[in-house]
Amino acid sequence: MLDPAGTANWSVENLAPGQHTVAASYGGDANDAAGNAAPVVFRIGETSINPAQVSLDSVLNAASYTASPMASDGYSVAFGSGFATDTIAADAASVLPVTMGGVTITVKDSQGAQAQAGLVFVSQSQINYVAPEGLAVGPGSITVTNGAGLADTIPATIGTVAPALFTADATGKGAAAALSLVFEGDNPPRVSPAFTCAGTPAACSAVPIDLAVPGSQVYLSLYGTGIRGLSGLSAIRASIGNIPVDVTYAGPQGTFAGLDQVNLLLPSSLAGKGETTLQLTVNDIAASPVLVNIR
Repeated sequence: MLDPAGTANWSVENLAPGQHTVAASYGGDANDAAGNAAPVVFRIGETSINPAQVSLDSVLNAASYTASPMASDGYSVAFGSGFATDTIAADAASVLPVTMGGVTITVKDSQGAQAQAGLVFVSQSQINYVAPEGLAVGPGSITVTNGAGLADTIPATIGTVAPALFTADATGKGAAAALSLVFEGDNPPRVSPAFTCAGTPAACSAVPIDLAVPGSQVYLSLYGTGIRGLSGLSAIRASIGNIPVDVTYAGPQGTFAGLDQVNLLLPSSLAGKGETTLQLTVNDIAASPVLVNIR
């Protein structure tokens, strides 16, 4: 309330992040007339408080955004609340930190061994991470601990592979986040994105790949995760428009932590297919289909 003498004290506690308004009034007495003070608007940011609790709701494959087993050294994304009070991103091309903003993710495998995941991104409600290497296959668990020392654990399944391909709009659907490489004689390859995106939010589509250049070889480089644990190159199969395609490489991309690469040699028999589905299968486990466009 208003205090004409200026001696009143007041406080507010336990307000959620966001915008708040304080309005004060005075009912009047024998000496002072009633009155209203101008409202005071203030904001409490997420970084100014510690979360009261942490809740780990789900863990998905970070490429396909589907619930699938988690593979060693593969990308995953955790959703929930109360994780971090700041939004922080790591440099995925370097050694990933195991703590960011006080947040850690601990993975326990079927043999009881525990290890911390490398963190790529943390926020109040989302964590992107790369699972530890050398996890035993089978049932396990994932624990998120925040900067206040609060934790939550959910069960998880750990697999040898968990194949998924990244897409251009980062939804796990639509145009593949891929590069086409055209080799002609001894010349360096012509490298082009196999997708294009425009607008906000981005709308992405597959760019036509030309197979009609005489004497050329055309490759497609795909990027994904959960693939490097395959038992051998013979254990990976690819098809475009239901036509089998040779896989010439499948394994770590080599620059970014947790990122895998798959190289395909495109046969001339694909010419004229247009926009069509690319299907990848690793150790008899199918990845979510993506789209490519073959001229």
